[in-house]
Amino acid sequence: MLIGAMVVAPALTPLELVSAGLAANRVGRARFGVWVAFVGLLAAAVGAVGTTLALNITGVLPPEANLVEKPLLEERVTVGWFSVVAAAAAGIAAAIATDQDRTDTLVGVVAALALVPAAAAGGITLLSRSPAKATGGLLLLVVNAGLVVITGTVALWLQARVGSR
Repeated sequence: MLIGAMVVAPALTPLELVSAGLAANRVGRARFGVWVAFVGLLAAAVGAVGTTLALNITGVLPPEANLVEKPLLEERVTVGWFSVVAAAAAGIAAAIATDQDRTDTLVGVVAALALVPAAAAGGITLLSRSPAKATGGLLLLVVNAGLVVITGTVALWLQARVGSR
């Protein structure tokens, strides 16, 4: 899941657009970023559900195999210190990369670690009829996306204040 997330990372750029819009007091830009991030993360969750269904139907992953109990999935449906640190780092890294017009694969990796697995895990847990864990995945996604935006906004705001001196 992480490798696929590193390739796709659909929410980093829109969330950084939110941060840039907020830091520059451009609400329309921030609103557009929220919309695009929502669509991208929804696509990640729907893709995870579709892939899991296809694996169940074809017998590659029998429906009785309980993905919810797997340790890697468990980490992505629980808010913990690691997810908070990864999300904060993703926001800061994205802000610095955006401000300096740099694209770096590390930024995509950190953002993917913070965002896409939570969306996918939330979708997978819905299939397992585990509403508490699905809610945990959604909460983790909201916390991570919020931290990416908050730390990205603060980093861009600070860069603008320090850079203008």
